[in-house]
Amino acid sequence: MNSATGCRLSASGTRTEGSTPTGTRDSDVIAPSVREPWGEHRAIIPAVEGYLKLLITSWPPWIFALGAFFIFMFKSKIGDLIARVTGIGKSGITAATATAMKDAQASPTPDPRAGADELMKALDNAFIREMETLIEKELEKRGLKPGVPETTGVLTRYTAVALMTAEFENIESNIFGSQIEILEELNGASGAASAARLRPFYDRAAVVYPEFYGTYSFDTYMGFLVARTLVLRRNGDFGITVKGRTYLMWRANHGKSRRLG
Repeated sequence: MNSATGCRLSASGTRTEGSTPTGTRDSDVIAPSVREPWGEHRAIIPAVEGYLKLLITSWPPWIFALGAFFIFMFKSKIGDLIARVTGIGKSGITAATATAMKDAQASPTPDPRAGADELMKALDNAFIREMETLIEKELEKRGLKPGVPETTGVLTRYTAVALMTAEFENIESNIFGSQIEILEELNGASGAASAARLRPFYDRAAVVYPEFYGTYSFDTYMGFLVARTLVLRRNGDFGITVKGRTYLMWRANHGKSRRLG
């Protein structure tokens, strides 16, 4: 932000006056579906009943008793067979193999090529393609070929630096000069600092810009630094984070000027 009369940055990266960081959203809980017993095999129940009637009315009692004993001893395997039944016809019962059932229930493996294409299309433009060509030529010149671990390491590091730069530039456009002074104070401190020790930085800025700071509390002022993880608040005291120290180094290395506010 270029003046102290602008708006503030929330945890999501949008600066709005008087806003406070939003908390982490709880995950949605999806209740498991309730399945009706035998619901998926309802179609074969009439056929099973027909076989049972045939056993009871046509076969000798001792054969029926033997069949009942067989069902009792092997009920788990019979239940598994029923679960795998796919059809009943003139040729008998058709059942899927256990392997086929397992494969059908397993989640399909995502196609990495389709996933890559989707991500690439979301970031596609002519200038990006020019930059990709330059990167590929630079890697080739240094003998870094695709699929080599060293290539992956280099690309990962440069991606991290690009993300860090984008984050620091966003902070730089929204932070106040007095907040940078607080980071510098914490960076030189041997440990955490109390709110009372940091309050004078806020008070001095409030004297220079009374209209803005009249509705902008010290808690919200420090909340910006906490929300951007430049500062850690613990038991009422404040300490600088690794990100906060790196941000100060980044400002110095890039010759950033002192900011107002």
